[in-house]
Formats: sequence, structure tokens, C-alpha cells
Amino acid sequence: MKVEVETTIDVKEDSVAQGKRFLTKYGLNSSEAKAKLNEEMLLLATLCNCPVAFVSILHEDFYYIVGQEGIDSTGMPASETLSKYISKAEKTLVIEDTLKHRNFEDNPMVNNSKPIRFYAGVPLTSSEGRRAGVVCVMDYQSKKLNARQLACLEMIANRVHEVMEYHKRSASYFADLESKFAEDGSLNIGQRQELLLQEINALSNKNERLKRQEESLKYALSLLQEKQKELIDMLDAAPGCGSILDTEFKYLFANKKYDEWFGLSRDQLLGKSMEKTIGPEGFAQIQPMLAKVFKGESQQFEYQADTNEGLKTVRVDCTPRTSEGKIEQIYIFAHDVSEMHQVQVQLQNTNDDLKFFSSRASHDLKAPLGIIESFSNVLQNDFSDQLDETGLQYLSFIQESAAQMKRLVTDLFAFARAGRSDGKIPDLLDLNEVLAIVKKNIHLLIEESGAEITVNQTLPAVRVRQSDAVQLLQNLIANSIKYKQADKNPNIEIAYTLDKGNAAITVSDNGIGIEQENLEKVFDPFFRSYHPNINGSGIGLATCQKVVDHYNGKIWITSKVGEGSQFHFTLPTM
Repeated sequence: MKVEVETTIDVKEDSVAQGKRFLTKYGLNSSEAKAKLNEEMLLLATLCNCPVAFVSILHEDFYYIVGQEGIDSTGMPASETLSKYISKAEKTLVIEDTLKHRNFEDNPMVNNSKPIRFYAGVPLTSSEGRRAGVVCVMDYQSKKLNARQLACLEMIANRVHEVMEYHKRSASYFADLESKFAEDGSLNIGQRQELLLQEINALSNKNERLKRQEESLKYALSLLQEKQKELIDMLDAAPGCGSILDTEFKYLFANKKYDEWFGLSRDQLLGKSMEKTIGPEGFAQIQPMLAKVFKGESQQFEYQADTNEGLKTVRVDCTPRTSEGKIEQIYIFAHDVSEMHQVQVQLQNTNDDLKFFSSRASHDLKAPLGIIESFSNVLQNDFSDQLDETGLQYLSFIQESAAQMKRLVTDLFAFARAGRSDGKIPDLLDLNEVLAIVKKNIHLLIEESGAEITVNQTLPAVRVRQSDAVQLLQNLIANSIKYKQADKNPNIEIAYTLDKGNAAITVSDNGIGIEQENLEKVFDPFFRSYHPNINGSGIGLATCQKVVDHYNGKIWITSKVGEGSQFHFTLPTM
């Protein structure tokens, strides 16, 4: 874009008079030119969603504003404006946040109580290659322009160039007429008419370009309006109430859900206070949280809303919106969670029933098993000499079955309790302390088997309840000892790695191993590989799976028959 601007004005004249003469010489001081340029800046500010837009022309060390929106100024010294940085830019300059650049620390437009945070400008260049001015937009908060907005900025800069060129030519033409008349007091009408027709044709061509550009901008504006409508339609289709409030808790926007819940349309809500909409009691519940939002804290809370559809439990999300460095609005979205609460209550009741059942069943089943076990022992101790070989064999079957049933009941009860949550986030737990507890719990099993447990590094701390961690490690170590090779003492190694807030722990053994086709089944409840001399309930590894799942971890196994198995699992460390 080329705008010819003369820079030789008598420096002794008053600066205001200089500016007036300078702008008049190029037709930029007329009401027509100012109105047209102001109109372009209003359109530019709207398209770029910025409060300030203006056109400034550089003369000597002063930028004269010839079209503006959002400010009221005739101009400013080059040293005090951000436009001076345009002289160093080859194309459109965008500064998304001036406060992040040291170059702008001492600039008066940035270093004040209401700083300019965002700036974007397109340079205007003279035919001699000099920077003659700038078309720019500004905002009091940092932001980004999308590709469409940048295209609109550059398109309007071209339109501004055309407007300025038109008025410059007009001013030059009439200045020539005045000069000619001053020389000889006469006018060559034919020659002037021909020149005037040439000017009219040139301006007509430029007007055609301006019309095309205007049509393009109107199309861009229609697209923006269409996107805005789509956004409103999307908010209207939301399952909850969406709104925007000002500092007095009055509605600036509301979606259609308010009509269903409170019988108020969007037009009825605009400018109305929230207290009158949801009622004094409901407003009293949430007003303290809204006050925190105006201090910059996003809030999420629940309250009981009295709606046309009855009393609802509503979950509300509130987010502050900052404008010019201040929180001036709140975005609110409220959705009905009444059914979810009912389901949670039903689930809690079911869990309580299951807890009671598992506890009572464990006690009631163990009692007769204890009697069977006790009387079997009495028979063996006091009456074994009266039983033949078959009777003693039957008695042995009874004792073994009772012991197996007792183990099964104990393991089922442990399985039911595994991973049970109390709703609290667990404290960090030292796994070295957990391992010490496990060794103490199964010390007889360790001593009888001659098992050796090796830890090559200090174990990490994990965010798991102690009872769950003890159950997990104890089941895995006991499993490794149980499935040992007949001619080897169990050798169990525990190692770990850390990755992205999780500890990946491995318990390795030198036992009999597991067949490949059974690797995916070992964590299923009641699954047991057939080993006639090894007792078990098939619940231990299923319990491990349940514990790890509760903490959003993973557990898996790698194994080779005759060489041993490796149990891998992850637990959170944060």
C-alpha cells in the first residue's frame, strides 16, 4: 500500500497548525474523509473483537489520527505510541501481550494504570518506500487474532489506502486548479475537463475495488454472525442452564433451559437479577461462592433449586471472565444431578448391604466349619483306635475339606473387602514398612519353605491404604512360595521403576511357572491350575487384581514353565 505524505513543513509554525495544514493538503481533514475512515475503524474493531482501532499518518515525529474507534485523540508523538515499531516490521505486526516484552516496559501506552496489552498493525508505505502511517487495533487484555481476523485487518488497511488515495488526489486536483488560476487568472476548461474525466475514471475503478472489498467484508461479517448463532444454538441445546452474569448478578445472557426450569425466556432474563430468578433462598445458598468467583477463584458446588419441574439437586460450575485486567463477568453452567444422586444413594445402600452380608456370612459359615474341624480332631485323637483304615481315610477327607472350606470363606471375605474406599485420598505409604508387615504375617511359611526374599533397592512410597498394600504383596509372595519347585527353595525378588506418577513393581520367583494358555485366566476368581498337592481357593490373585484396579493401576504376569513367574503391577505415587 502506498500513501504519499510530504514531510517538509515549517517547523516554526505551531504544531496544531502544522497538523491541520498537513492533513488538509492531502484531503484528510475533511468531515467526509473522517466519517469514512471512522466507519472503516468501527467495522475493523467489530471484526477483530477489539475495543480500539485507528488510522494514523506519520509526519516528522508525530502520528496524526485521521480515523478512530474507541478513543478520542488527534494524535500522539511517535515516541509514545506502539506504532513506531511498525517502522521495523516488513509486514503486519502482532504483539499478543506487551507485558511479556522488555521493549515496551517504558512505553506510556503500556506503563500506566490501564495498559495496552494487545496490538496489531499494518504499515502504510509511500511511493518512495517510506513508512507513512499505520492501521491498527488494540485491546486492554492479551489475545490472539485468528487467520480470518488477520485477513480482515489487512483487507481494511487496503480499503483505508484507497480512501486516502481518493482524497489525496481530490485535494491535489483542486490545489492545481487554484495554482493555475493564481498564475494567469484563467482556466483551460477543455484541458481541465479532460483531466477531470481521467480522474473520475480512475476513481470509478477504485470504487469498484472498494465495493468488492466491502462485499468480502460483509461476507466475513455474515460468517461471524452465523458462527455466533451456531454457538447460541449449541448453548440452547445444552442439558443444563448456561448464563453470563455481571458484577451485580444480573443476566447478560441465558440459554433456553431457563425457560423450562423457571418459566423465563432469554429476553425476560436479560438485565434481571439472579435472586429474582431462582428465589431468595436459592440465591442465599450460592451467593458466597459467586463472591469468590469475582475474586478470581473458579467454583464448583451443588444446591437445591426450586424449579417448575420440582426441587432439583443442581451442580454449578462458575468461571470468571477478565476484561481490561478486571473480573467483570461470570460464566455459569448448571446441570441437574438429581438422578445421579439417587443412583449414588442406591449404590451406597447396596454396598452397605453387601458389606453386612459378607461380614455376617463369613461369621456364620466359619462357625459350623469350626465345629466340624474341632469334632474331627476329637475323633482323631480319642477314637482313632476304634476306626479302621477306611474310617480314618474318611475322617482325613472331612478334615481336609473343612480346612479348604475355611480357607475359601476367609479368602472370599478378603476379596469382598479388597479396594473398599472410604472416599478419602490415602496418605503416602512406605512399601518397605509394608514388606516388613508381610514377612511377619507369613514368617512360618517363609521359614518352612526356606524362601529368600530379595529387594535390590529401597522400595518407593505409594498412595495406597496399608491394608490393601499388605494384602497385595502378601498374596503375591505367598503365591510364589506355594507354587515352588520341589527341589528348590523359593527365591523371590522385588524390584521397581518410576514413570509419570506411578511405580511399576515386579515380584519375580523361580517357581514352577504357568502355562501360556493360562496367563490371561490366573486373575479370574476361582481359577486354579491343576496341582494335586497344592491347596488354594483361587481367590488370591483375583483379590490382587481388585486392589490394583481400585487405584487405577494395571497388573499382569509373564511366566515360563519350569523357570518361574514375574508378577507386574502399578500403583500411584502422587
